[in-house]
Amino acid sequence: ESVLTDLEQTVKSDQRKIFYPLREIDYFKSFRIKLNTIIWPNEADFAPEFLLKLGRQQKTENYLIQNLE
Repeated sequence: ESVLTDLEQTVKSDQRKIFYPLREIDYFKSFRIKLNTIIWPNEADFAPEFLLKLGRQQKTENYLIQNLE
């Protein structure tokens, strides 16, 4: 299964200092994939399970919004 996951709100709302650099687009783009995990130079990461769960949640929310209009 694949889903599109938008990390913008997650990164902006997370108050842990490790995620602050990810708010800058150039730094955000500096990720790499290691063992199916997105990881940045400062060791901030998002596991695939989290990304899938978040993507599913966003997909459901978008579906509900579109069908309530």
